Amino acid sequence: MRKFRNIWAFYQSLFLVNFGLSVAAGIFGGVANFAGCFLTFGFVASVAFKEVRGKSEYIFYRNNGLTRAQLWAFGFLLNIAVFLALISIFVLCKRMF
Repeated sequence: MRKFRNIWAFYQSLFLVNFGLSVAAGIFGGVANFAGCFLTFGFVASVAFKEVRGKSEYIFYRNNGLTRAQLWAFGFLLNIAVFLALISIFVLCKRMF
């Protein structure tokens, strides 16, 4: 459970950058661009931002038994899960109104 909380904390630090880039892409290109950016470019850009800005934070995760590759892999899986939840909410709202 502790590892999952650490992975979730790592993902939360990536989410804001990813979501911001994806919303910007969605404004100019619609839902399809939002989806594509959120799953690919937004995630990669947020990981790159984390690499440049928060390199020392990886020591915390390493001390808790998580490698950088594990963080990226689990972060990507969480990204897919959050994306599916967001799309489900969007579809529900669209059907309701």
